[in-house]
Amino acid sequence: MENIFKDRPERFCKHCKKCGENCNFINNFYEKPPEDCGFEGWFFLEWEKYKQNIRKLKERLLVLNVQLKNCKDAKKATKLASDLQKTTNKIESYKNIGPTDL
Repeated sequence: MENIFKDRPERFCKHCKKCGENCNFINNFYEKPPEDCGFEGWFFLEWEKYKQNIRKLKERLLVLNVQLKNCKDAKKATKLASDLQKTTNKIESYKNIGPTDL
């Protein structure tokens, strides 16, 4: 997910100089492009994909928590707990590129 900011298509830049000389202002989802910037549409689409990823991960957390709560088998509970931890870690890894409290 972090590569999207490094690999963003340069063709969207209008060279309006609102964002500085090289348009290096967008490095994460905490920052917003200036109004009428050529990256506005691109940023919006990437932001929506990001939110969808976070929501899917949070939905998975809910499902795993319910399954773990209702699980009677110790071996399966261990696997569910492992999956739960991996999903939590994945959500935490997204914090450096944007908010996760969506």
